[in-house]
Amino acid sequence: VGLRSKGGPGSSNPGTPTTAQAHFELSDEKVQVKDGGAEMEFEIVKPVIPRIAEVRVSESEGDGGDHASVRSEGTKNDAESNASLSPVVTTRRPPFDIPQVRPPDGIPSPTDPESIQAHRAREQKWLSVMNSTSAASAKKNKKIRKLVQEGIPNSVRSVVWLYLTNTKSRRMDGLYSQLCSRGRVSASNDIERDADRSFPAHPHLRDPKGPIVTLLQAYLRMVPDIAYEQGLAAMAGTILLQSPEEDAFWTFLALMDNHLRGYFAVNSNQMAVDAKLLQKAVETADSALAKKLFTELRLDPVEIARPWFAALFVNTLPNRYLYRVWDVFICDGASWLFRVALTLLLASKAYIMSSPTISASDVLDYLFRPPSQVLPVDADAFVAACFAVKLKEDELRKLRPKIESSLKQPTGSTSRLIQIKDLRSITPLSS
Repeated sequence: VGLRSKGGPGSSNPGTPTTAQAHFELSDEKVQVKDGGAEMEFEIVKPVIPRIAEVRVSESEGDGGDHASVRSEGTKNDAESNASLSPVVTTRRPPFDIPQVRPPDGIPSPTDPESIQAHRAREQKWLSVMNSTSAASAKKNKKIRKLVQEGIPNSVRSVVWLYLTNTKSRRMDGLYSQLCSRGRVSASNDIERDADRSFPAHPHLRDPKGPIVTLLQAYLRMVPDIAYEQGLAAMAGTILLQSPEEDAFWTFLALMDNHLRGYFAVNSNQMAVDAKLLQKAVETADSALAKKLFTELRLDPVEIARPWFAALFVNTLPNRYLYRVWDVFICDGASWLFRVALTLLLASKAYIMSSPTISASDVLDYLFRPPSQVLPVDADAFVAACFAVKLKEDELRKLRPKIESSLKQPTGSTSRLIQIKDLRSITPLSS
């Protein structure tokens, strides 16, 4: 199930999704999107089940991602052989139609009319609420927060991300093109290398002149005080698997402004502060686990926090979990990162405590690539576990200024308190 453009003023390609920023009108089968003086009409697309060999609709409320997925036996082996950043393999090329992808193995394949209709109903709920509630107040709206927790349908996720981040308030026509025209930056070689190795199943993302490289070059031109790291390429590529390039840029910009920018700013100690806060959260939730990690194994909390927080858990979580984590982060902000991290640590406790001779490097490898059996059975259960984890957010907020003061660094110093093994050594997920 997805949205297909029916064309409109200024539309040269009827298959290209447009960014719904202003107004939505619903009917039984079509959606009209108004943006300024332009009007576009979208048709709700329903899979034609009898004409294909196998249909899999992976919904946001089920075990995995939300893509409507169509495959035939002739493409099964090719799809399974591709390595990717995470289990859901999506190939999105211009004109950026709603992709046809294969959901991860083990996900049910509801093809009955009721399941398809339920998926369409969730899409229309989002389109309706975006029409009735301003983007500026969306994150405080209880109905919207409930919809986010239930899962955003993948077919409208990129539009919802733009809405929740209120990109219309900051978006400037022509700015992205101007930034792209300025060409390479000092980190361009590193960006090209990371794009190539992080997304092996997506040639358009691996391209040295592709959207990851152009998006990050534009961002680094716009925000020159950022020190490039591989996590930036991982996040940019993940957004580009959902969104057209310019929409992806504005979503990326909003994510960075929503707490993440301090992780990469040259004169910031935000990563060290958040790592210390994570340590305090672990000590409160499970003192025995905290003692094992930070006393016996002598792990610096930055060693745990940086690979997770500076890439928003890309490379750690399967896509069907990852996108749900991103959905809530966009709505809830920084506190959600601590909930996800604490949930992963507690889920890994049995392994961490299993042997008195376990090494710190063994633990870090396990945490950054936890086996599927330690994760909750599906994305819904994982999100529920994150919300249920014992975390006193008010206490963390009170602790933050104290830790910031204690870790305050002289102007001009770097926030890299310790050297961690290069994130490039972490190979992409293949399943």
